[in-house]
Amino acid sequence: MEPDGKGTRKAPFDYFHINSVELDDDGDFLVSARNTCALYKISRRTGDVVWRLGGTKSDFTLGSGVEFFWQHDARWLSKDTVSLFDNASSPPQAKRSRGLILTVDTEAMRADVAREYLHPGNLLADNQGNTQVLPDGRVIVGWGAQPYTSEYTADGELLREWRFPTADQTYRAYSFDWTGTPDDAPAVGVGANPARGFMVYASWNGATDVRRWRILAGPSADNLAPVATMPRSGFETAVAVNAEGPFFAAVALDADGKVLGTSDAVRGDQ
Repeated sequence: MEPDGKGTRKAPFDYFHINSVELDDDGDFLVSARNTCALYKISRRTGDVVWRLGGTKSDFTLGSGVEFFWQHDARWLSKDTVSLFDNASSPPQAKRSRGLILTVDTEAMRADVAREYLHPGNLLADNQGNTQVLPDGRVIVGWGAQPYTSEYTADGELLREWRFPTADQTYRAYSFDWTGTPDDAPAVGVGANPARGFMVYASWNGATDVRRWRILAGPSADNLAPVATMPRSGFETAVAVNAEGPFFAAVALDADGKVLGTSDAVRGDQ
């Protein structure tokens, strides 16, 4: 951009700055334009702007507290509810950023605040950020340029939060259910038990469904039998085994007792 503020073909003026696009149930796009402080419904068929929400030319009457600035991550939650992250910063237009959910009446052409999610530290995020509504109603707010992620009840009570140890940033922060199933086998280690027998240590880095460990022991690596079962107690589970071995292996079990994986057999010597 030239010193006078005018864009050039090589460095055009970023008047719009799209930061989210979502396809709606009508087959149209919901577009968040940061630099106009507005959301747009754009016809996928014609490319025309169906309506504007926010900004200087809003087609909606805005209820108390609706006005947002430099927003990110606009998402339809239902046909008449939209979530977004209101940065309200850079330059500041409010004292703090917020997660925001709006009711959008496209017949009366009116928008109102349904809920807002605020940080007790009055965080003001210059850029980035998002608001994610989980299936059970809980809400995740990523604070973008601020190194925080917060979890709220649907009503706005802060449940917990996470902070980066340094001033790192998140463009978006999400919470999802996921299942980790490593490609490698469980790991097992064997040490002496001061009382009697052996201590067997079982772990499986990245496995999320392990609930119990079954320990096998026997005279050789291919001649093993179960000798103990222990609930998983953390990244590494220690199991005291009163067995001669000297070979041991660990079997990972899920909540139903299904075998998820088996370690190689290792030799333990007292």
